[in-house]
Amino acid sequence: MDWKISITKFTFFFTSLFLLSFGVGALNYPGPIEEISIPIKLQYNPFEGSASGQNIIEVEMLGSTETETTKGTVSIKKNNNRTLIVQYIFQIEGEQSYKLDIYTSPEGKVTNYLAWSENYNGGWDIIKKNDIVKSGYKKIMDLILNSIIFDYSSPFKKGDMIIEYPLRDILGLWFNAEGTSRSDFQVTDNFNFLDAIPKVVGAKLIGKTCFNGRSAYVAEYNINHEYENYPSKSIFTMKGYQLIDITSGLYFHGRFKLNIVADFGVILDSGLNNFDMKDHEKYDLNFKDKNCEIENINSNKSTLDNNSITKNNDDSFEERLIKLKSIFDKDLITKEEYDQKRKEILDEM
Repeated sequence: MDWKISITKFTFFFTSLFLLSFGVGALNYPGPIEEISIPIKLQYNPFEGSASGQNIIEVEMLGSTETETTKGTVSIKKNNNRTLIVQYIFQIEGEQSYKLDIYTSPEGKVTNYLAWSENYNGGWDIIKKNDIVKSGYKKIMDLILNSIIFDYSSPFKKGDMIIEYPLRDILGLWFNAEGTSRSDFQVTDNFNFLDAIPKVVGAKLIGKTCFNGRSAYVAEYNINHEYENYPSKSIFTMKGYQLIDITSGLYFHGRFKLNIVADFGVILDSGLNNFDMKDHEKYDLNFKDKNCEIENINSNKSTLDNNSITKNNDDSFEERLIKLKSIFDKDLITKEEYDQKRKEILDEM
């Protein structure tokens, strides 16, 4: 296969994976959410599992609906004492497979990557970095890598932006690499499609949960980006959630919807005067092992909400310490949360 075609498909695929990663939608996480009272710390750890995703795009202006389904595997392996290798092997249904090895620190600092495309014999052909540079995709690859691997260098507290994506830059660079420029998205004198896209989209940490037997942090999207340049105007809405597995540090479940509505303010030569795009996305990463139960999260949420660990006078100090240790042993709270609550009880004694 021609290397230019291969790189184009590869970057399009991982742009799609990135978009799948941030997803969009008027969806709230339906499970129980436990309050986070102290800052949390995340990092990447060894893991192996399978992943699947689906992307449904409805474009009213074009009168069409597209469905794109992906499948593959994800793993994290130790490279040396300082770095890990996060490997994605993914295939869009009906297309060739791609493989990406990302070298990163446990805190999410990316140091290198290697990429391959599947050949007709079922083997892997490496996509040389030189060719990526020549094709004009280097900058977008750097952005995508730092959007797939999250920055865990600092602690997070409730309400912090735990996930951020430079959406407009990624789309702009990808379009540039494809030979298009900003002027190609100038629909009218007063409306450019790229202005309808927010520069950065992100999800805020709202709590902790147990989903499919895995302890996870919940990050929520609730974005409304309005743009107006009379007589044109547009609204970009993005609502949904992502779950981050506490043990591996990977994004492993999400449900989203995205909607872009634009009123051009004038009638185009084609007879159109508006644009409406809906994007429904879902993503799941499957784990073999389980480390939590929903019933325990519900019980723990009630316990923490009522401050019964530190303030319930009906329990003795010993009973409260035993209860706290039980919650920690079930991996429902972090070591930092456990240490802080234990210190509060002991200080009270």
